[in-house]
Amino acid sequence: MKAALNARLTAYLAALAPAASVDSASVLLALQDDTKYAVDPLKLSVTLTAQDQFVQIAQGGQTFAVKPGQNFVLASLDLAS
Repeated sequence: MKAALNARLTAYLAALAPAASVDSASVLLALQDDTKYAVDPLKLSVTLTAQDQFVQIAQGGQTFAVKPGQNFVLASLDLAS
């Protein structure tokens, strides 16, 4: 299941356009597949990298705007925090 979630999240990140907002709600929507599993939003933690920066996405955390030319890469996906 983790491989499938990583693939969904990687596809989501690849489709992000400049000025798009990245937050826990958008990540949960990208991961959603009600027919196969449920993701507990309180246990979701995603770490993304972009060039020499990293951001962490979690419930109640910050929203990040994609800057022109910025590409996020999935560093880690944790569902048991």
